[in-house]
Amino acid sequence: MDAVGPDLLHQISKCFMDYLIKAWIWKLIEITWKGKALLPQVKLEFDARFAIIPKYTNLRRFNDGIIAEKHHWTVDEYKQMMKTIVGTLIRLCPSEGIFLIREYLHIHHLSHYNIHTDESLKDSIKTFFQCLQNPIGPFIKHNLVQPDYEPQRLHYFYHYIDTVIAKGALPSYSTDRTEIYHKAYKNAFQ
Repeated sequence: MDAVGPDLLHQISKCFMDYLIKAWIWKLIEITWKGKALLPQVKLEFDARFAIIPKYTNLRRFNDGIIAEKHHWTVDEYKQMMKTIVGTLIRLCPSEGIFLIREYLHIHHLSHYNIHTDESLKDSIKTFFQCLQNPIGPFIKHNLVQPDYEPQRLHYFYHYIDTVIAKGALPSYSTDRTEIYHKAYKNAFQ
């Protein structure tokens, strides 16, 4: 776990798009709107909501949206998306999806705290997985996840608690701060 520890904050930001939006929320939206023949309009509306976000200090606008845009997003861009995702999904996403997003954002926010109680992260992680793995919930019902679904990158959330107890708050040794320095190497590799 020592090798993974510094990457925990990076992973919780990265999983936002890889799992939460692409694998679960957008697929839940597709299932919800597919039968109503409105899915193309929902996709346009979702991206349009990101594009019309008013200018505000430290708030990024995504002029082409985020679903239609096809490129590798950075962790900083994910964090910018997180600031407005709930507002962009209201009335497009079922309430169970909004609840899951809210719990994910809660974990993300708590993981960046500088001080924790023994229960602060544990409760939010438990609630997130209960929502995702609810046997009568939409994610199981529509086969978006299996009842015992827990990919390694999401399983790491449970290790936040142990890592915080052993080493202190995660922001003190996160790789988020050095993420920008390996962009040049990634670009050269591609």
